[in-house]
Order: sequence, then C-alpha cells, then structure tokens
Amino acid sequence: MKNLLQKRLLFGVISLLLPLLLFLVIRERMSWRPRILGHHQGTISEIVWSTDSKQLVSCDRGVNNIGGTLYLWSVENRTYQVLPRDGNRNIQFSTNNKITALDEKNLLRIYDASQPTKQPRTLKVAGGWVMSPDGQTAGGDKMQISDDLNKWIPDTLTLLRASDEKQTILKTPDMRSTALNHMAFSSDNQKFAAVTANAPGHSGPTLWVWNVRAPNTPQTIKVKNWAGSEIFFWPDNSSIAAISGSNLAIYDIKNGRQKFSHLFVENIALSPTGDMIAHGGNGHMEILAYPSLKILRELPSASLNSFNHPVAFSPDGRTLAVGETNGVITLWRVK
Repeated sequence: MKNLLQKRLLFGVISLLLPLLLFLVIRERMSWRPRILGHHQGTISEIVWSTDSKQLVSCDRGVNNIGGTLYLWSVENRTYQVLPRDGNRNIQFSTNNKITALDEKNLLRIYDASQPTKQPRTLKVAGGWVMSPDGQTAGGDKMQISDDLNKWIPDTLTLLRASDEKQTILKTPDMRSTALNHMAFSSDNQKFAAVTANAPGHSGPTLWVWNVRAPNTPQTIKVKNWAGSEIFFWPDNSSIAAISGSNLAIYDIKNGRQKFSHLFVENIALSPTGDMIAHGGNGHMEILAYPSLKILRELPSASLNSFNHPVAFSPDGRTLAVGETNGVITLWRVK
C-alpha cells in the first residue's frame, strides 16, 4: 500500500510539473524570436541605445548619404517619435538623457530625450566631434584643409564644455599628423582618445589617449593594419578596441601592446560587459564568446546581405539591435 501511495504521489507531481516545464520551454523559445522596429524610409546608418536600454535612436542615410532622419524608439511598445531636423550623423545617447548628433553644417545638435520634438540646442563646431557619456564634454578637431601635403595644416584637437562652451586645446606630440579618423571617450568620462591616419612626418596610424582632467601630452599607441573605421574603450577602460573593416584589434592602454586581433566577417559589435562579440553578413550573424570566440548563437537574417549594417548591443547586454537592408531594426535577445 505504501509503495502504491508513493507511486501515485510521484505521478501526481510529474503531472503537475510537466505542463509547467513545457510552458517554460515554449515561453523561452518564443522569447528568442526577434522583435521588429521600423520602417525607415531609407537605409539605416546608425543605432544607439539609451543607457537604461529602454530606448534607442536610429538614423537613416537620408538624401545623398549625408545623414537623414532621427527616430527615437520606445523599445517596449515599439513606438517612435521623429526628432526635428535632418542631416544627422555621429549619434550618441548620454547618461543625462541627452541625444547628440553632428550635422553637415558643423553644428553639434543636443536633443532632450524627454522632449524629443523640441528644437535642439546647437553648438558651432568643425570637423568630427563626439560627446562624453555624461553629456558634459564634447571632444573633436577643428579641421583644416590643404591639398598640398607638403604644406600640411594641422587640425586642432579640442575639448569643449557643453555648459558654457569653454575650450581646452589638447597637446599633441606631432601636430603635423593630426588627420583624425575617429574619437571616443571612456565610460567613466576620464579619458579621450583619437586615432590618426598617415600624415607628413608620421610613421603610421597612431592612437592618442589623453587624461581629460589633465590634458597634457597623451600616451601614444602604434596601430597595426589600420584603415580607419571605429575606436572605443573596453568596458573597464583599461584597453581600446579598434575596428578596421572586418578586423578587430584590442590594445592595452598602459603598455600599448596589442592584446587581441582577429579577422571577422563584417558588422562587428562588442557587448558592454566585454564578454561577447557580434559579427556577420551574407544572411546571418554570430554571437561569439570573448576571448574564446566560441559560437554562442547564430542569428539568421535574410536582409543582412551587405556590408555596413549598424549593429549595437543594449547597455544591459541582453539585446542586439541590427539595422537591416530593408530599413527595419531587428532586436535579438542574446541573454
């Protein structure tokens, strides 16, 4: 009798747990299905997440590829608002809930994400500029143009305080070589980096890293096989990652040594925690573990069939946003 009761009890427990387990498996499988945001009128050029991962900003290429319309998305309900004025590029989302964008007239626009339809504040700049994560400081170059390389006119690297537009000129070891490709701030707002191309009097591409509070002579890091695409600080701010085409290289800031280098397919993105790398093309993307490069997941995408698709991890590391050829944004759950 006792054994019979035990068997019935076990059968009852299994009968209760099996439907629950089946429900959890189905829900998990459904949660891996992608969500779609869109539709942009043109090819998407940039995707940037808010720091709380609840919003993202996307931009299309617009007319003549000079930068187009900004869309501010609510990720949860998939609704959007169009931000005023076109011609945007170099989009950033700061921790103070501000969105910055550079336009073709060398105006740095500052939008308030809580009032997205309000006309943005503008700062007159020149050349290429980026905003610090806290939205307090802009860094960039006052671009000079000369067709004669023997009469190279150096760019002026500058930090610009957003509150009162006070400028700090950055010291450079070789002012003849300040033909900048890209710039970045560290996540703690304490460092500013720029990468230079080949120029007269300079042996090759170089990364410069300044201390924002004491912007004296920067640390220099020689970059290998650089064609110029993107740079950003590693999550712990100890290293800088440089993406050139389909090559990803990571350099230690203290000693300048290359820690990692690998040739991927295209469309490379690193997770905010530094534990995953996304890359892909030709109809699919892969999520790899770093530094083992073990494949964690494959993401099929029929529209991902060319180069230069914007790819971005959410700050919480749970979602990957991919700009598709057909003008939509696909959100993949990766954790």
